[in-house]
Amino acid sequence: MLSVVAQSVAHGFAYPAAELDRVWKLVCLNQFHDVIPGSSIEMVYRDSDKIYEDVVNSGKALMESAMTSLFSHVAAESVSKATGVLFVNTTAWPRSDVVAVPGLQGPGVQQIRERDNAALVVAATVPGCGMSVADVTNGSADIEAVPVTAFKDSKGNIVLENIFVTAKISPRGHLVSLWDRREERELVPKGCAANVFRLHDDVPLFWDAWDIEIYNQEKYTELEGTNVRIVDEGPLLASVFVEVAISENSVLRQWISLGATTPRLDFDCSVDWHENRKCLKVAFAWDIYSDVATYETQFGIVQRPTHRNTTWDMAKFE
Repeated sequence: MLSVVAQSVAHGFAYPAAELDRVWKLVCLNQFHDVIPGSSIEMVYRDSDKIYEDVVNSGKALMESAMTSLFSHVAAESVSKATGVLFVNTTAWPRSDVVAVPGLQGPGVQQIRERDNAALVVAATVPGCGMSVADVTNGSADIEAVPVTAFKDSKGNIVLENIFVTAKISPRGHLVSLWDRREERELVPKGCAANVFRLHDDVPLFWDAWDIEIYNQEKYTELEGTNVRIVDEGPLLASVFVEVAISENSVLRQWISLGATTPRLDFDCSVDWHENRKCLKVAFAWDIYSDVATYETQFGIVQRPTHRNTTWDMAKFE
């Protein structure tokens, strides 16, 4: 989309049709049904890793080229000298969010993220297929965002709270409560929890790394988090760090974050995986009744049944 706009309004910009066609075909090549689930031989993944690296690098270069053509006349020499941040929304709907900008400085920067020392800035109601600018020279630039907070309650749970929701994370790293403040409703059933990691055996009757048998769901070990602690306390972002020991050889690190501008609770995971014939899943128990679960994709949705009323529904457990 950025290249289309750049071709229309930026003098001298040529739409990169040949390069986009090349990388799109590479992406399609790696959508083969053995490459995606991990059931190809090792040699395939040596090739696919190189191909994906090429695709990502090319995509970044194409985006930067289009952005430079569109906005170079207002760009600073470096991030450290920037007096503002330009937000470009390539989706078709308005967005508000907290954005991390590495290296940014200025009195308008209200918070630095602990994880990577990136500056946090509010992108307030950026229109669909549009843009907006945040001034970081003004110390009150982010006053539109009501602060988010992080603290411990009397039971030892870590509480993340903004004007939309209140989330409680237990000392085991489980989400034990998610209170919708606008609807005044609890979303996690009493006595249950969400964000519960489960390590399943992955030993199918046939075709390793391809089939998952239905009995796989009945045999698992629940994993508990350790080193659960607050890493960001607001006012723009509140975050909790959780470390989960999968085995003696594998570990998962997770950042659970709540921004000041959204009811969305983010779960960002990094896994160092050295397991054989194991499958890691995460379970969320919700006090929600619906025939289907709806999952958002880039330009649409995917729905899966939440029941097993028919053999077709039962077969979708994978």
